[in-house]
Amino acid sequence: MVVSANYLKIDKVLNLLVVLFPIFFILGNFSINAFTILFSILSLIYFVKNKVKFSLEFYEVIFLIFCLSIILSSIINEHNVIKSIFYLRFFILFYFLNYFLNKNIINLEKVFKFYFFFVSIVALDLIIQHFSGFNVIGLKILDNGATSFFGDERIAGSFLKQFGFFAAFFLFEKLNLKKNLKFILRVIYLSILNIAILVSWQRVPMLMWFIFFTMYGLCYFKTKFLSILTSFIILMIFINIFTPDTAQQKYGSFYDNASELIIKSMKIYEITTDEEKLEEIKWDKEKRVNMNKGSGHHNLFMNAIFVWEDNKIFGVSLKNFLKKCNEKSLFKCSQHPHNFYLDILVTTGLLGLIIILSFLIIVLLNIIKISKTLYRTKNSLNSKYLILLIFNFLMYFFPFQSTGGFFTTSNSTYMIVITSLLITMVFNRKDKKIKSNHI
Repeated sequence: MVVSANYLKIDKVLNLLVVLFPIFFILGNFSINAFTILFSILSLIYFVKNKVKFSLEFYEVIFLIFCLSIILSSIINEHNVIKSIFYLRFFILFYFLNYFLNKNIINLEKVFKFYFFFVSIVALDLIIQHFSGFNVIGLKILDNGATSFFGDERIAGSFLKQFGFFAAFFLFEKLNLKKNLKFILRVIYLSILNIAILVSWQRVPMLMWFIFFTMYGLCYFKTKFLSILTSFIILMIFINIFTPDTAQQKYGSFYDNASELIIKSMKIYEITTDEEKLEEIKWDKEKRVNMNKGSGHHNLFMNAIFVWEDNKIFGVSLKNFLKKCNEKSLFKCSQHPHNFYLDILVTTGLLGLIIILSFLIIVLLNIIKISKTLYRTKNSLNSKYLILLIFNFLMYFFPFQSTGGFFTTSNSTYMIVITSLLITMVFNRKDKKIKSNHI
């Protein structure tokens, strides 16, 4: 009986860690690493005490090989070898999280409930900060948008975009109210969420949220789409009344930069490959300013290609992009290329990119394989859950967007969590049910 109680306590702590994951996310990298390490240690204790045999699924093998490719690249480049080995913590988290989700030990309904709560707090706090200049704990708004509890990091919009799908699921599936009242509450809540993402003035998260959340609503045209559409109409009204000038400035420049991205990128490539032109611009301040006009993504994307050319097969190793970019005296260098796939390419080369693309293609092919069955059963709780996760997954890995660094602690950890949630449903769909009474 004592041993069973110990197992139960470990189960409860593991559930609690997953439930509180958004809090770790808000508190920053140190806290997220603490989450990963604590979850892994407790999982290992659980495995040892329960005498669970270690065995790898094929998708876990692929991700392990990807992690090993990062280590190989660091060894070849003699750079950040220890950090690349430490990246294996994400594989360990991936493995253990897959196991507990497969065994239905993680209480998913409680996860959705608490994620809804955390998202609501951040969304309301962003709006309060936007109008008052301070959030509820006194943090001052930045010049370029509200950041809520994230301080000087402009990631609040990304946080809501990523966790907002979980909140939406709880909103749509767990509010047992009369039809008209339910519709009104949905519209109000979604409008708050939309406005909160907007006032963070993170344009890509806003665009991705609009596109993929609309697509999600279209899957349930009769029950969800109208409330989603109405919430976006309210967002447009909010923009016209409260932020017309700022919205025009932010999204007008965003449209201009996006529409000219390919042309600007080709121009950067032409100049950088011509030593005479490159030297001429380096000594001409006005021309340098013109080269860096706009968001600068055209520079970063092309810089990634030029840096990658130093080692096409194995890349330049983990978090070495800035150093290599500066060595080449390229325009507008940064810590990472601001695109997941370019970050993977420049870090691990073609080897790592092929591995991660193989992983994603396998997941997508299995999603396509079950799509007919999924559509027929889309009103079941499991299918509703899976459809939501699919859109979240597609939104996260959508290739044509600017992003943070793929290998950062926050992005890697969130990627593991969302991927584990999805693949345990996709590859074990026959036996998988959402557990609601574990704790």
